[in-house]
Amino acid sequence: MSKLIKDPEFSPLPKTDAANVIENIRHWIDTDNKNSLRRYCRPDDSEIGYRFVRDEDFLETIEMEQTILRRKVRIVFTRYAETRDHFCPLYFTTRKITVEVHYKDNVHTYKNDNRLRQFLKSSDK
Repeated sequence: MSKLIKDPEFSPLPKTDAANVIENIRHWIDTDNKNSLRRYCRPDDSEIGYRFVRDEDFLETIEMEQTILRRKVRIVFTRYAETRDHFCPLYFTTRKITVEVHYKDNVHTYKNDNRLRQFLKSSDK
């Protein structure tokens, strides 16, 4: 990605080929499989009390401060997830990660290192 920005550690995404059918949730409840319920389901107000995870459940934002080119900046990383395909509906991968660099009340959406350098230089003026 970038030679200037240190990448954050996002939480792991679930990866299984289990089908998202209601019978799986019932089986996990009946067998008291809390690990699968926690990983692949979220509580809701349906008749069984759970629903399967969706892409938006894995939207994750991490903020951190870093020093880039001797400037202290705040960086906001946002991860967007998606299911790999409809055959493995509970196998999630990262669709994209957006990076916003905040410096001196200015915000830069990261595209590449050269543009980031230009943004930091122009913000100093």
